[in-house]
Amino acid sequence: MTPILASMNKNYSINNMAIFQISHRPLKTTWAQVTEVSWIITGKGSEVNDNQCTSVGDTFNPFNMEAGNSSCSRDNALSCEVGDLTNRQGTVSLTHRQLYTDTSIQLAGDYTVVHRSLVLRSGSDVFACAVILPESPWAEQTFPNVMSFSRYDFRNRVAEVLEVNMSRVTILPGSPLTTVDGPCQKVSFLVSGEVSTDKMNSIKDSEKMGIFKQTEGCSRSSGQLLEPGRYLVMLTIAAAYFLHSLIQQ
Repeated sequence: MTPILASMNKNYSINNMAIFQISHRPLKTTWAQVTEVSWIITGKGSEVNDNQCTSVGDTFNPFNMEAGNSSCSRDNALSCEVGDLTNRQGTVSLTHRQLYTDTSIQLAGDYTVVHRSLVLRSGSDVFACAVILPESPWAEQTFPNVMSFSRYDFRNRVAEVLEVNMSRVTILPGSPLTTVDGPCQKVSFLVSGEVSTDKMNSIKDSEKMGIFKQTEGCSRSSGQLLEPGRYLVMLTIAAAYFLHSLIQQ
C-alpha cells in the first residue's frame, strides 16, 4: 500500500492547501474495469502489512454525527461525518483528475486527518486504502512515562524549542503510545510549514522539553525525523483537494 501525501502551505494561514495523490494497486485484479468508487476517511491509519485494509476502523467521526444522515450533502456539510466524503462530495472517478473544495477536513489540530486512512470502495468492498502522510516535517519523541500526559504542555514545549507559534504543532492520532520496552512513551507530532531538520532533531535532547525530554534509557527507541516518500506503482490515480478550512489551535 502506498501513502497519500498531504502538503500544507508555508505560512500556516487560514487558507490551507492539500494535494492528495492516490497511488495504489487494486485488491482484486477482477476490478480492473472499475472506473468510479466511493471514498471515506477512517479513524485509523492502515497497518503496514494489512493488505486487505481491515485495520482502518470506521468513518472518521470526531463530532459524533449520525452515520448516513439523509441531510448530509455538499450544501449541508455540517450534518456529515467528517470522513464521509462520498455523501459530501460525490463519488470519485478513476479515469481523470478532480478538484474539490471541502471545509470539514482539518490538516492540523486535534481533529487532523493526518495518519488516518483514505479508503476507496466499490460497492461494499474495499478497493484500496492508504495512510495520509504530511509533507510538513514530523517526528517522534520518546521519553519516560508520565503519570498524566498534557497535550497542551507537550505542544507548548515543542513550540518553544522551535521558536514557532504553538498552533503549528499537532499531536498525531494514537499518541502517546507506550513503547515495547515498557518504561517509555512515544508521541508522534508534526509542525506545519518549513522547519529545518537540525531544528527538529534538537527537540529530542532540549532542556526545554522538561519531562518530555528524551533520556538515555529511552534513546534506543527514540524516533528520528521522518520524511514520507513518493512511490512508483503500476496503476496510479490522482485526486486533488483544495482545502479552505480553519486550523484550530
